[in-house]
Amino acid sequence: MKLATLYVGEILELPFSMDYIWYAMRWPFGIAIYFLAISFINFSLPTERMPFKKFIPGSVFASAGMLIASWIYSYYASTFANQNLIYGSLGSVVGLLIWFYFLGSVLVVGIVLNAVWDETK
Repeated sequence: MKLATLYVGEILELPFSMDYIWYAMRWPFGIAIYFLAISFINFSLPTERMPFKKFIPGSVFASAGMLIASWIYSYYASTFANQNLIYGSLGSVVGLLIWFYFLGSVLVVGIVLNAVWDETK
């Protein structure tokens, strides 16, 4: 990132910082990665092949929900979870398992949303 900042700043003589671009693009990039991963899971795991458009609503919901759950966990871990003095690293492991539980719950709700969406049509 420093190379691109140096190139644009020194050679093109424009005020530029890759940090601003990364800060602006990290959420759409994260949503895209979550969406592609969940869409791959929904495409490859069922025994019957479904067309792509049948699992788009659940994939969108699950990817947005997983990103929100990750953001909430990140906020919790940086703000409130200063219990390493009391519980040691076991508290971090329990917090990580709770985060995995929330991610799994959101993924299951997205899959159920796909099933309900398909049955209502």
